[in-house]
Amino acid sequence: MKHKFVQQLLVAVILFALVMLPAAQADDGDYYNFDYEDFWKAYTAYGFSNLGESRLPCNGASESSCAWAWQPWYVHGTNIPHIEPEQWSGRTVSGYALMFTYYGSDKNLHGGVFRQESVQSGHIYCFTMNARAGLDTGHPASTDSRMQVGISPTGDYPDQIVLTSDRINAMNWSAKSNSKYAYEEQGVAAQAEGSTITMFTRAHTDADNQPYVFWDEGSFAEIPLVSQPSSSASSHITGISAIPSANSATISWSTDVSTLGQVLYRQIGSTEPTTPTTPLSYTVYLPLISNTGAWQQSDVGAWQTNHTIQLTGLESKMTYEYVVLAYGYIDGNCASINSESSNPKQFTTP
Repeated sequence: MKHKFVQQLLVAVILFALVMLPAAQADDGDYYNFDYEDFWKAYTAYGFSNLGESRLPCNGASESSCAWAWQPWYVHGTNIPHIEPEQWSGRTVSGYALMFTYYGSDKNLHGGVFRQESVQSGHIYCFTMNARAGLDTGHPASTDSRMQVGISPTGDYPDQIVLTSDRINAMNWSAKSNSKYAYEEQGVAAQAEGSTITMFTRAHTDADNQPYVFWDEGSFAEIPLVSQPSSSASSHITGISAIPSANSATISWSTDVSTLGQVLYRQIGSTEPTTPTTPLSYTVYLPLISNTGAWQQSDVGAWQTNHTIQLTGLESKMTYEYVVLAYGYIDGNCASINSESSNPKQFTTP
């Protein structure tokens, strides 16, 4: 009887603990949190089987029905990273983070994971992910972890997990983060050049250091192209200038973070005097009519901080007004911003 009572008490304690545990936020298998079972299937497919811990569930589905998405990569000449889930280091109380370490000396950790998405060519997309360095204060973080997220606008999808510098340099990358023991979100944007783009996470640590780098919780979303500027101007856009010629103009500006750039412009009038074809018996005070057309969009410029856009097909001896746009991860959001639109800058073609 006593033994049965102990069993019942133990079951009650376990049930009570399960009820009291914080509920884990849903893992949608995409960007909110890594689908680790997916990742593991891809990783072991390349022959790496010493992952250190048991496999995780695939969103409640069986292993055979779990389609993988994320794949590992690293730079040729660096250590092959050791990758595993770490439960108590996630951003949620009971969530998992994807932990990267390496074992060895004289080299460093330089790699991450990647996945591809189907998109619409010409549209702009933004990818974010949270990263941190350092397991805890008892395991010192790398002096410099250089954690980034990136996008390949061409949809480059490596068929091997070893990447070369030319492919890495062709991607758009976020600013480098060295956040230790606390997650910091990073973001990057790109204009799709085809029907797919590829998202990358990346860490490039100091040599001769055993780092712990964690990735957890992200997002993937489209930033709509702007056809009409907003009424609020952004302080992130500075140093705007225009150099017009007879049928074109070069617009330049700077942003304090890397962004994509674009210019909205429209014709507002002529510099040529108007001569009436018939005599007038009254005085005309010009301008009588404001001949302002619809906004036109330039091409979208490269991911950078110093921007230059060439406007072509302009008419000579005409005045144009213009507004500068920027698309990217700005003030913690995937967004578009613009320069002054209530009093736009102007130029006149000679």
